[in-house]
Amino acid sequence: MLYLIKYVKNKIALLEYESDMKSFMPMKKNGEVWQEYEEEAFWQWFKKKIEYEGEALSFVIMSESEHFSISQTIQLSKRNFIQNRTDIYQLVLNEIASRTQLSFFPPIKQTMAKQRKSKKKSPPKKESLSEYYAQKTKRYQGV
Repeated sequence: MLYLIKYVKNKIALLEYESDMKSFMPMKKNGEVWQEYEEEAFWQWFKKKIEYEGEALSFVIMSESEHFSISQTIQLSKRNFIQNRTDIYQLVLNEIASRTQLSFFPPIKQTMAKQRKSKKKSPPKKESLSEYYAQKTKRYQGV
């Protein structure tokens, strides 16, 4: 199983990857997505919440701290749940795009938009609304 952990300003949010929806779904504690982070208490709650029985897990971590780590009591998968790096980036970008507003200060110059327009356009694909906006956001950022 794959989990996304967001750790910001001593608060933490846990999201579980739903393969049928191809997105992350929040796992709430007492009805709240975000909770105060206390390392031991969080990992005990995590294990109880997912009914952890020693299976190997994969994680994506979005953290302001380079020192945040997974509990030593959690077995990590030998290979990532999603092998394609592009797919992982797309999942994370979808998560960011679906829950945040992107702004640029100073505004991006018009010349960048003109440069992107000269690229070849691929034929339109059937995709979800979140995938569509994630792709648009990615193009807008020049990624």
